[in-house]
Amino acid sequence: MRSEIRTALAVLVTSAVLLGSATMALAADGDPGTPGPIASEPASPSTSAPTSEPTPSPSSEPTDAPTSEPTDTPTTPAPTTPPVPTGAFSVSDAQLRWGLNDESNNKAFAPGTFNFFSAGKIADPGKGNTKLTSAGWKQTDGHVAIKKYLKGSWTPATWAGLQTDTEGRTMTSTNGPFSGHEVVIGGGTGTVDPTKGSATIRWSGSFTVLYYSGYSFFYVTDPQLTVANGIGTLTATLSGYGSSMDDLSQWKPVAPQPGVVLADLRTVDLSADLGFSVTPEYRGVDAPEGSVQTKSSPDWGSFPKTFVAFQNASGTGSYWYSSGGAADAHKVAKPVTVSYAAGSPLTVKPPVTQRKKSSGSGPGADRPLAQPVQPATAPASPLALPAPVAPEAVLGAAPVLQTRPVSAVHGLRAAPDRSTDTTGVWILGGALLAASALVGVAPFVYSATRTER
Repeated sequence: MRSEIRTALAVLVTSAVLLGSATMALAADGDPGTPGPIASEPASPSTSAPTSEPTPSPSSEPTDAPTSEPTDTPTTPAPTTPPVPTGAFSVSDAQLRWGLNDESNNKAFAPGTFNFFSAGKIADPGKGNTKLTSAGWKQTDGHVAIKKYLKGSWTPATWAGLQTDTEGRTMTSTNGPFSGHEVVIGGGTGTVDPTKGSATIRWSGSFTVLYYSGYSFFYVTDPQLTVANGIGTLTATLSGYGSSMDDLSQWKPVAPQPGVVLADLRTVDLSADLGFSVTPEYRGVDAPEGSVQTKSSPDWGSFPKTFVAFQNASGTGSYWYSSGGAADAHKVAKPVTVSYAAGSPLTVKPPVTQRKKSSGSGPGADRPLAQPVQPATAPASPLALPAPVAPEAVLGAAPVLQTRPVSAVHGLRAAPDRSTDTTGVWILGGALLAASALVGVAPFVYSATRTER
């Protein structure tokens, strides 16, 4: 009987030991599906970042950098005029228009006479002291036309309109308002190079400038514009007849003189799409030697020297520089306008005049204001897109730290996951081992008790 009890107790102890060992081993190794122990050393950079969630970097996702198509940038409006010329180009129908000065559009001092223009060359009257009649005047001749600014727009000139102002009222004063006429010549040919600031344009045709309704006049033939380095010169051939204010019976032809400078044009901008309008040099310009010029007025000055020299030879030089007379303020040169195409010309308006007392002798004189010119409409420049911003500029100058899981950082361990906690298993295994130990010593206790009894 005792041997059977010992055998049973031995089996029980063996089973308890095996069960406790198995339980502790299970707690130590964990389930096949649970994570293993956390690494105590940092993982290498190539394997530390999870592949399912790429680490953000400034270069891959700059949050504030502008895109290539910014939504806030307005689109460039389509040009409504021809594009701005670039490089050299040819012109075949350029237009030249010029009113010379206000005095050439004024009522003259001799009773019943006026200063005006005629297209072409008027006929030689054969003697002095002769007024031109309507039969000898021309509004057009070839490429040349005379235009009048009348009630807000340019219209073909008329014989009657030579004696009226821009509102159609008869001119009664030698101090303005003026008649508002210009000589307009089309068909100009040549080349223009805005990049180099150079141009050469030639016109064919003639017009006549008459003073005192023809007591004195001269011809202007085949004007030519030359621009070099942005500085322009308008030249032509001048001819006509000599006369004298002291002796109106004098009358003699003046030989044609080619290459006479009509106007010195400073700072000519050739890059505008339609052309340009420039006021010639006059104020502050010295008249040629031999001229009796005065410089006491704010409007003192002179037309170019070769032009005045020709007029001195014909007896009318003092009409073209400040001589101390009542008309000095009206002698200032008016703007020269050149359009690259007669079909798309620049539009200009005659100057507004204010009455002021002349610094010279005689009646008061008007002082012309700057001529308002309608500027050429150039295509709007595309708005510059904002320069790309570097990612580091967007994110700031501080270094950007790469994010990593805590378990991959050296010296740190992850917080315990309660879903895989093995504390209970360890307690159960310990209890079973204790129980097996008690079972193992129980027979010996029982035997000793019986012996003592």
